Amino acid sequence: MLPNLISWLGAIALLCFQATAGGVPGGLERVHLWDAYELAWLWKGKSQAWFFPDFKLYKNLGATPFVAGTEADGKFTFQEFIQNVDRKKPCTVEGPGSGRDGMTVGKELDAAGFNNDIKGIRFNRGIEGKSKKSGKSQYWVLHEEVATMIKDIGNDDEFTALRAANPELDAKVTGKIARMKDLTKMIESIRTDDFNNWVKRDLIRARGATTPNPVKGRPPVPNPGLGMQESDLKTTEVTNEFDGEKYLRIDVEETVKSMRESDPKGKTLRKDFREFVRNYGDDKFKLSSADLEFTDAAKSHFQILNLWKAMKLKFHAC
Repeated sequence: MLPNLISWLGAIALLCFQATAGGVPGGLERVHLWDAYELAWLWKGKSQAWFFPDFKLYKNLGATPFVAGTEADGKFTFQEFIQNVDRKKPCTVEGPGSGRDGMTVGKELDAAGFNNDIKGIRFNRGIEGKSKKSGKSQYWVLHEEVATMIKDIGNDDEFTALRAANPELDAKVTGKIARMKDLTKMIESIRTDDFNNWVKRDLIRARGATTPNPVKGRPPVPNPGLGMQESDLKTTEVTNEFDGEKYLRIDVEETVKSMRESDPKGKTLRKDFREFVRNYGDDKFKLSSADLEFTDAAKSHFQILNLWKAMKLKFHAC
């Protein structure tokens, strides 16, 4: 089950950027992680050391919970899980179940404000050390842990035999993995459609643009864009099949045509535009113009999108 996901995640997670969640994908990711948490408990019970491990059993991995678990052996309910992920309360959103699919819950979490950046260390204190050692963000390490656990569950012959002898347990495990498959497809699809919104912002921002430094008294931080005219940018509108929202899609060839009509001599800008759009956020690609570079935010969006593309492919291959 997911045999090659770990190595793939390691290959794409070479940079350590703050993961940008937010919106419905942020809510969906929480449902995805909830299913992973539930699988850990179905597999190992209280002794599971993957997500929010018991501090008394694992002093180097666990931590005092923000909200204590009220189920047997201190397991979290869905609402308690979300409150521990976000370190805020209350959460009144009901978890997935009969009549409540992942999208319904993800949208409700987003509407309730449970959609911001996911901090890996909150799930397991060991993630911090793995992050520092590998140079990967805690976000990446967290999802590597999910993939590793799913793989290990599939390779556990004793647990496989237990599932075969217990149809109710097997149905629970199978159902959660099936929902995780669906969620990866939803997250990847929405992030793909939303990606062009980020590309557009960087295309029309000035090349010499800056953003305020988060450290008071420090100079502004470079935040360069391509510097093209918004009127030249040609887009179409698409409706995402999962969340029903409308997103723009950049039409490269029509935009190039418009740029050529506006400035027949602007060959360099047209070349920059093609490169910028086709390789947006890819830190391995060197843009031709010396004054152009992708921002850290662009690289983060690129990495996150490709992570979820891989998650979708690998989950649907198992």
